[in-house]
Amino acid sequence: MSAAPLVSLRDVSVRYGPATPRVLGHVTLDLMAGDRLAVIGESGSGKSTLALALAGLLPKGAAAEGRIAWPGLGEKPLPGRDIGIVYQDPSGSLDPVMRIGDQVAEVVAAHAAGPTDRSPREQAVELLARVELPDPANLARSYPHQLSGGQRQRVALALALAGRPRVLVADEATSALDPVVQSRLVGLIGRLCDEEGLALVFVTHDIALAASLASRLAVVYAGRLVEIGPRGRVLAHPRHPYTRALMAAHLGLDRPPGGRLATVEGSPPDLASPPPGCRFAPRCSLAVAGCTSGDPPWYGEPDDGAACVFAERLAP
Repeated sequence: MSAAPLVSLRDVSVRYGPATPRVLGHVTLDLMAGDRLAVIGESGSGKSTLALALAGLLPKGAAAEGRIAWPGLGEKPLPGRDIGIVYQDPSGSLDPVMRIGDQVAEVVAAHAAGPTDRSPREQAVELLARVELPDPANLARSYPHQLSGGQRQRVALALALAGRPRVLVADEATSALDPVVQSRLVGLIGRLCDEEGLALVFVTHDIALAASLASRLAVVYAGRLVEIGPRGRVLAHPRHPYTRALMAAHLGLDRPPGGRLATVEGSPPDLASPPPGCRFAPRCSLAVAGCTSGDPPWYGEPDDGAACVFAERLAP
């Protein structure tokens, strides 16, 4: 018998208020133990909303439809204990008037499973060392403003791990960092997930960064899940034109100098009045009349497919 998923979404839609448009619509997916799922899409596509739904952290007033369950966790997850989150801006999750060590120790103490021979403060210093911060005992006495952006993000990662969660959500956690620091942090996240056996939800707009870390890719456009599948299959044989466009727009190191960088022409639709049918149709070079007559069919399996009338033709 296969293990129960840690998180299960079935036909989930989200509105930020009862009279507001859906910012996420009709998503079905499972997150298994040890999974590495990257959620990719443009700004405003619904990536962060999907991550918050998975984590059970939709804000007060958000109206969720469909079924969100956590069968592998046994109950609705407790933030910090079951699911750790690293946000884009670490300054928003760090108290500016508390020393770093005290902040991490506070989370350790709050989620302690029982007595231990090490104090929360000692465990905090160990966590700072695990996220590869230099001289962790000394750094623990620092305040957030005394650290660099990359160091603050590593502290945020230590906070996310302090409760020993089973799922780690990184919501655009690297987007504010320079490429070198970004690459190091992504490598660190991958290593820690392996060591702790964590399932990872990695939210990003960078398909290359996602590919370097995730085992599965989920592509979101205008509040809809348009493609999901194993990393190798999605990169080698994308089945949705939007996924293909994102890959074409990536500036890789192997791209020859000169020439025009591919772009996705147009802009995402206004979710208050989305176009009929496929929401990507107004920007899609393959669109035909039938693309605007109804929601596109899903081709493939729930965990390996795409929502497009051309998905079968684009499949290998």
